[in-house]
This record gives sequence, structure tokens and C-alpha cells, in this order.
Amino acid sequence: MPWSTSVTASTSQSFSIGDGAAMAYRVGAELVDLEFNQYYGTDVIWPPSVKGTIFLYELMIPDFVDGEITDKDGNPIIDKPLPIRDDAIKIIFNVIKEGRRTEHGGVYYDTTKSPKTEEEISQVFKDMTPKHYRFLRDAAGIDAVEVSGGTFLSGPKVPFRREITFERDQAYFRKAARALKKMSKLPVILVGGIRSYLLAERLVSEGIMDYISMCRPLIREPILIKRWQSGDLRKATCISCNGCFGPARAGRGILCVQDIQWKP
Repeated sequence: MPWSTSVTASTSQSFSIGDGAAMAYRVGAELVDLEFNQYYGTDVIWPPSVKGTIFLYELMIPDFVDGEITDKDGNPIIDKPLPIRDDAIKIIFNVIKEGRRTEHGGVYYDTTKSPKTEEEISQVFKDMTPKHYRFLRDAAGIDAVEVSGGTFLSGPKVPFRREITFERDQAYFRKAARALKKMSKLPVILVGGIRSYLLAERLVSEGIMDYISMCRPLIREPILIKRWQSGDLRKATCISCNGCFGPARAGRGILCVQDIQWKP
């Protein structure tokens, strides 16, 4: 079953069916709570046009918009200072379960009582990333931060870009990783277009990141890391065609179409 259908509102795509987790399991990784993989718990449920959009729970703090999460009658349900996200989600769940949910089945995020002006609140959304990161950094249970960006609707800025031919095309979130690393006490993981061992090694040695993360190269070449470890430092054979999404959308799982006779 696609992870996107395991809950009523999700930002996951319909072809996210756990192939990556399965690959990790086969090589010995321990898997925990997969039904809540990257679970956020504060997706927008109304209006329908934006259903599933992630709304940052941490924006409630005074440094941001200083808002409140309330039940259907406008009563605040989460005290400040904010509890960690897991505890907040349990509170929201219990409020809904007790029958104090809104007409659309959730809770309200209310900024009308904030001491900040509309203009100030709007500015928060423009400037929130560094502050939001610091909040998460100081929260319990954060081991590392992976730098990525974009969605299916981001045009040429999608996180899975095509035609990664030259080194300059690789590691296309490196600028964001460098900026984050300057303000971070946590390890930074960089994902996005890394195809060369030598480039990855240089980015680490230059202090731009601490770890690399890859997806498409490992779909075509699951033994890539072992190949590099053995001394064969040729770049990944993945040609970044995004053809692996075709079988996924068709329910065939994630696989490289360059190595098979694929028919949609």
C-alpha cells in the first residue's frame, strides 16, 4: 500500500511504497515505525485546494507568529513553551477524539490574537527558515539535518533534476548546505545530484557537508558504495533520466529502466 494512502492527508506521492526502506532492510538496516516515516502531523485539511500542505507547528512560538492551536470553541489546547512535536500531536489527537474537533475534523491554527501585526506575521513566513532551524536544532532528538528542496511543482528546480552531465550540475543544493553548515552544530547531510566520489569527498573536506545522501544512483547501482570502497572511483552510472519513476507510478516498484525492457 502506498504510504500516501495510509493517512487521510499526506504530502507523499502515490508511488511511495517503501522500496527505499526495503533496500535498506535487505542490507541490514534496522527499521522503526515505518508507518510514520517523516510523519509531521500538522497538515492542512481545509480548504480542499491546499489539503495536505505541511503547516509548521513550531511557528506558534513568540519568535515567529505567536499564535495558538485551538479547539472548535477557540480554547487553546497547547501550552507554551511548546512541547516537542510528538507530544503536541498526541494532544491534538486527543482533542479530536474527545469531540472537540472543528467542523472539518481538525483543530484551528489561530493568529488573530497574536500581538504581532499582519505585516509582521507575513514577514515571518519570508524569514522563517533560519529561526525554524534553530528551534529544531535545540529540540530533543535531532541527530542531523538533510538539505534538499523543491517539489513536483518546482519546474527546473525539482529535487530530482535531469541531465546531470558535468560536475557543475551535481550537488545542486551545495550553497544551501554551506549556509546551513555555518550556523549548524549538527551534522549536515547533502542530497541532490551527487554522482562523483571525488566531488563528494571534496565537499566534505571543504566543510560544506558532513555526509552525502543518494537515491537514483543506488536504484541503478545498488553496490555503488562498495564499488567506491574497493577503489573503483568512476562516477555513478545513473544518467539521471528519471525513468525509474515510470515503474513506480505503474505499481511495479522502483527500478532502473536503462537495464530492462520497460513497457508502460
